[in-house]
Amino acid sequence: MKAKGEGQMRKLILVVLLLMAACCTAWADESGFCDPIPANVYLLDLDGQSMEGFRLIDGDWQCTYSGDALDAEHTNVYFRRHQAGQLRPDGSAYPDDLGFDLYVPGGAYESYHYSGEYFTLCAFCDPDRYDGAVLIAEDTLFYYPAGSMEPEYTIFTGDDLLTLYIWTRDFDQFPATPAEARRLATLLPDAIGDDFEGYMLAQYQNDRERAKAVFAQVADDGAGSVLRIIQAEYSAEKGLKSKSALLDIPISARMAAMPADVLWRDFYTLFREPDALDAARVPIDGRVVDLDPQREQLILLTEDAQGLRRVDMVCQDGRGRFFQQVSQPLPPEASLDDFHAGEGEILLYMDGQSWMVGYQKTSDARWVLGWVMGVDVDYTVAWGSVRCWSPEDMRLVGSLPREDLFHTDFSRIPITLETLRQALNTEHWAVVNNPNPQDRLNLRTKPSKSAESYGKFYNGTPVLVLQTSGDWCQVQIGENGLTGWMVRQYLAFGEAANSVPRAAADQTPLEIYEEQAMPGWKDRRKTMETVVPRGVEIIGVADSLYIVMEPGSGEIFYASMDDFWEGNG
Repeated sequence: MKAKGEGQMRKLILVVLLLMAACCTAWADESGFCDPIPANVYLLDLDGQSMEGFRLIDGDWQCTYSGDALDAEHTNVYFRRHQAGQLRPDGSAYPDDLGFDLYVPGGAYESYHYSGEYFTLCAFCDPDRYDGAVLIAEDTLFYYPAGSMEPEYTIFTGDDLLTLYIWTRDFDQFPATPAEARRLATLLPDAIGDDFEGYMLAQYQNDRERAKAVFAQVADDGAGSVLRIIQAEYSAEKGLKSKSALLDIPISARMAAMPADVLWRDFYTLFREPDALDAARVPIDGRVVDLDPQREQLILLTEDAQGLRRVDMVCQDGRGRFFQQVSQPLPPEASLDDFHAGEGEILLYMDGQSWMVGYQKTSDARWVLGWVMGVDVDYTVAWGSVRCWSPEDMRLVGSLPREDLFHTDFSRIPITLETLRQALNTEHWAVVNNPNPQDRLNLRTKPSKSAESYGKFYNGTPVLVLQTSGDWCQVQIGENGLTGWMVRQYLAFGEAANSVPRAAADQTPLEIYEEQAMPGWKDRRKTMETVVPRGVEIIGVADSLYIVMEPGSGEIFYASMDDFWEGNG
């Protein structure tokens, strides 16, 4: 509840705006202006394109509705008050005058009527797309051709909120025709609910052209009961686009007796209870504080009898047996951020959210520190460097101790710029530093300019110097040991390395690789095919290939230049 003074100020501002609206015929015609109905509700047209509704609740004006008034192409929007007995396209009549149309010259309109709690969208018409009107009754849309009192098409969405606020969003996105409604209906719960035999539709989200769903079942895996989860994505164009199964979650007999959709709907509450998990297969020291189910692991944040919190990760081996890995104690008041974490990520708030860390799973199944939001510095950790985002944008060359999550002493993680500089090991590190930033430096098989080249590398690429021999340095690039020789003259060492701008190609993967994996190779001769992880950085070129590195793990990959483009920038 807002403070009384704030509520009074909002009321004053609202009254002023209403007076302005009443005096401005460009916003609403005088005869049809929708005055407050009922007495505790104001509906305000702000700019001819958007609308806000306020209710007087416990003496405080609160905004309970905010939405578009038709769309940006309709600049002359008017209110038109409903009249009791006024006929609708299906021949029925409004029971009272507690409603209005938002309309524009030319015939497009939206109809809202008061339901006793709020104004509900109950009809719309767009004559540019459909010669008729669409009526909405709770969870059903009825398409009435002009001059007919019989609908030519009816679509049941199965969810009132879906109909009113999600499936029909901006006016120009409304399913104005039966054909459009039929196409979008392929994404509705009734159409996809039986896609996975034995599973219940436990969660559903619709974004008109796309839908996301979660399917759940309680099953017996031969050793006990498990909760199984499938996440699926759909599009109106392709149907089922993708599906992925989360790790089976071993559950107690009490939990197994519950419906699967209830287990998922109340997942984060139910699985914090002491007897939620099967204690014989997943023993927990203490209680579960937070949890994050993922495809290959179940992330638990536990607290023991002494109040110490740890990350407890549950995985399965090749035989389907569960095993656990447990971290060292976390700083006080640690919490798990499961909302922002993606697959293969663990995000932890520390010391009551005074700082935060992110761990990432590498391709060899290690969990390494990826980034830190510290006290006076935020930085990401890469192979051979850290990228500082505050207090200034800079890259510091060197390496941090890279213990995995389950061996980390969390008190040693740098959370200030001073401790970061102290912890950074800069010995034996350098970066490529060509005099011409557009040029690239060869990595040779031998310390000779006539020797074969493994590839050419951009300025700013970090290298680990293994030895120096005259004018040459033997260096390693990446964690998986891309080793060769570079001319020492074109490397920057020490503090000078931190001031070399990165000159890597500013390319981004093609849009298709947002939904599918990018093919690539482990070697420049294309003898070992692999999949290129998302988020790689371009560090060099080898003929028609980009040499790319996964920053967190330092793993090197080769990808076709044809799979990248310059972007829109």
